[in-house]
Amino acid sequence: LRQARAVELAVSRTAVRYRCPPPTPQPERRSSSMAQLPELNVWMAQLVEQGMYDSACLLGEFLPASVNTCVHYADALVGKGEHRRAIAFYREALQGARSKAARNSSGGTLAAEGPDSECDIKLRIAKCHLAGAGGARGGTGRDVRSAITSLESIPLRSCAPAASLLLGKLYQTTGIERAAQAAYKEVVRLQPMAIEAAVALAQLGVPVREILSAQPLHASLPWLVQLLHAHSAAGVCDFSRAHEAFSALASHFERSPHVLLHCARAAALRGREEEALSAYARLRKIDSSALDGIDRYALLLAGRERLAELNVLCTDILACDRSRPEPWVAVAVFWSHKGERARALEYCERALTLDDRHACAHQLKGSLLLASSRPEQAIYSLRKANAIRGELECFVALVDAYTRVEMTREALAAAREAAALMPNCARAHALIGRVLLAMPYGANKARRALAKAYALDPHCQDTVMITVKLDTLESNYAHAIELLEPLLQRHNSEEIHSKLGEMHALNKNFAAALMHFQHALALNANLVSANEGLERIEKLIRAVDKGLDPIQDEMQDDRDELEEY
Repeated sequence: LRQARAVELAVSRTAVRYRCPPPTPQPERRSSSMAQLPELNVWMAQLVEQGMYDSACLLGEFLPASVNTCVHYADALVGKGEHRRAIAFYREALQGARSKAARNSSGGTLAAEGPDSECDIKLRIAKCHLAGAGGARGGTGRDVRSAITSLESIPLRSCAPAASLLLGKLYQTTGIERAAQAAYKEVVRLQPMAIEAAVALAQLGVPVREILSAQPLHASLPWLVQLLHAHSAAGVCDFSRAHEAFSALASHFERSPHVLLHCARAAALRGREEEALSAYARLRKIDSSALDGIDRYALLLAGRERLAELNVLCTDILACDRSRPEPWVAVAVFWSHKGERARALEYCERALTLDDRHACAHQLKGSLLLASSRPEQAIYSLRKANAIRGELECFVALVDAYTRVEMTREALAAAREAAALMPNCARAHALIGRVLLAMPYGANKARRALAKAYALDPHCQDTVMITVKLDTLESNYAHAIELLEPLLQRHNSEEIHSKLGEMHALNKNFAAALMHFQHALALNANLVSANEGLERIEKLIRAVDKGLDPIQDEMQDDRDELEEY
């Protein structure tokens, strides 16, 4: 008797230590294991919560089948990463739940609460469909459709906010925007603090006043209203307004990774790369493990020839998480700018195996294929990137690909599509001007397109640069210099210094040209255009000293280059 009491005391102490209820004393004789089922299910659920998935699976194999047992067993399989197996047991639990509901309420549906509810089980089935194929963004079309079917079968009055949110994301992924908006509005109505759904509505172009009418509580939070206005501006591609709104938010919420990320993205899409780099650097300082959008940061660093910083970035984010596509895209960017395109393409493919719907990976792959003289394959990759997320950089790369294979009409169609999708984006209209400038007798049409771009953003760098090329064709170097000097005051970049050096050289102001080329090289010693311009200036100065006038030959070379471009 003393030994039995000692054993019982030890079991009770162990249960308290692991926060588990002690087993209820049972009679010596039991007819079946059904008497133990409720308490063993509790133990099984706690094993899953504690991450002891193998023990939970083993325990579940010796218990009679029930709704709770099947759910806990499937949860344990999910914890082990066996999502396909888990779906079968969730479906078995769903059948048991329906049978139980039919017995209890003559065919009524279950409530939306509890781990064995119909809504909860179907939500878990949908998550398994997506997780088995790499997540909502990386799943195949069949997996996404299966997940949508599972969620759509949930009765509307029983649908929980989490299920509606996932359904909205899947609709948005597949391009069904109206249904996505309806799902997100239902989430906002049921859960006031579901900010993710409210932001998604703003990004889809839903007016902010309509979002506030769906959930009046949002109007009492000024920061949330400002955040929705910022995302709404980005949603309609008004990146100037979006950048200003996110910058204002960042001044008050300096440690918000979300605000800094979107501030950097808006600045980059607006053409203000230095401000974008600064925002990304602040984001990395606050949260060095944040990976969302970090591949765009890698592209900006590479564009500025800051390969040492890019190398450090790749090392850090690879050590953080190798299961995300962003680190591998950043590594591909690094090797691309080291000149190893084949290696960079391998890393792009690795990123796409992790997430086949990662637009930046498709875009980079297309650019690499284009640089490898494979424009047809590049066009395919860039079209896929545009289908996933129609961003301006994808359209720019697509226009480059079409131009490479002399498909001028297709290039113009792509530029016009970009302007139609982003009517408030100055860079999109400048892209039309760029394509028209390369067409025969397209100078006047190009000026009209550039006038629209100037009306949207008079300080857009792309617009100024394309106008400068047009002025160069017309030998209007003084006007080009007038456009570049105010831009230099706003953006002290090596590219603008180099372009000013070229214009001053063509205008025979060699001293000013030499100064600007030296400034450009001080900012970036590896800038090819500045090095070449400096060599040309030295040749021109030597030619002038000898009494020659080679400037006409230089002008003709520039015209030939522009016509080829």
